[in-house]
Amino acid sequence: MVGADTSGPGNTDFTVQGKPAQATLTSWYSSAAPQLGITAGAVSWGSLDNYLQGRLNVALNVVNSGNGTAYGARVVSIDTSGGSAAAGFVPVALGDLPSGSSAGLSVAYHVPAGTLAFRTLVTISCKDASGLPFSFPRQDTARSPYTAPAPGVQRNSSRDSAAPASTT
Repeated sequence: MVGADTSGPGNTDFTVQGKPAQATLTSWYSSAAPQLGITAGAVSWGSLDNYLQGRLNVALNVVNSGNGTAYGARVVSIDTSGGSAAAGFVPVALGDLPSGSSAGLSVAYHVPAGTLAFRTLVTISCKDASGLPFSFPRQDTARSPYTAPAPGVQRNSSRDSAAPASTT
């Protein structure tokens, strides 16, 4: 017969065939875990030249709402849909993000003419204080990618009919 008393923090007393045995359990779960999320800020073409060339800038803010520091946080991938593509290189180092802190970054996207909106999924990795790796969004949860609308007006393929988008 096997029984267990789990009343002690970090310790569990096991009874195996009537004989007590002491075991100390180490959990893979960190109670001081980071929880990273992304919010989008300003979305703008920035200039008429960027608009005509389809270069859209999106300001992103990575926030640690967990109760532990996100060590070595970095953007590891930026996936897009609708023919758009992120310009630049990943990974992008964000550094250590203590609980309640944030880090901003700007992502430039190439947006083809005629695109009204596209989706992007930004994946961020980090470690907790014990070195346990984390990835956000978590791979075992439903994803809700950010949909970036093309601000202002739809981009046209003709330079004569192209108009700058609002940057507000």
